[in-house]
Amino acid sequence: MERGNRLLMISEAHNGFFDESGTHDDSEIITVGGLIATYDGWSRWELEWNRILKLRGIEVFHFSDFMARKGEFKNDWTNEERNEFMERLCLTVSDNISVGVVTSVFKDNYDAVVPADLREQLKHPYYFGLYTCLYKLVTMEKIVKRVKLPLPLCLLFDRKKGYEGFASDIYYDVKNQFESLGWGATFGDMGFGAKDKDIPLQAADLLVGV
Repeated sequence: MERGNRLLMISEAHNGFFDESGTHDDSEIITVGGLIATYDGWSRWELEWNRILKLRGIEVFHFSDFMARKGEFKNDWTNEERNEFMERLCLTVSDNISVGVVTSVFKDNYDAVVPADLREQLKHPYYFGLYTCLYKLVTMEKIVKRVKLPLPLCLLFDRKKGYEGFASDIYYDVKNQFESLGWGATFGDMGFGAKDKDIPLQAADLLVGV
């Protein structure tokens, strides 16, 4: 019960959860993405997500472990069982979460197309993906009329050693830029967490992995 109360308090403080994939050196593509929902949406999702994992004896969902059949997913599940498990996870996300946003970029294309001065400023394609996702969120309601975001957006990012400082700088730079343009208080504060404690980051991991 204590663990459950803590999770719901985290969801109340943050309504958007973001993850990344491909920041290791040998990856050809980098993806940054996240999911946005109301506090009630995250609460419903979290209860259902935990129930699905518990029924299958899984403590923490990691998409890469699932795909590689390692860690908690080094088991005797049939392909049919794996497909059913993944389908249930995807459905509980689609049933409860307001919107998802993702940016992917091939490193070769990034190096070839993005001007050198901008690459030097951004430091890494991860930050390009982060900036693009934030811009998509700011403009989403203006482009897709049926989308209504729960503002302000208070985002929690999966902790990535060596990337937190500049990611925070980009976030608050974008926040200040858009507020100075009169686009309203789209963004609140941001922070960093871990999938084993901040359960909604597992849903962001699923989105980025898929």
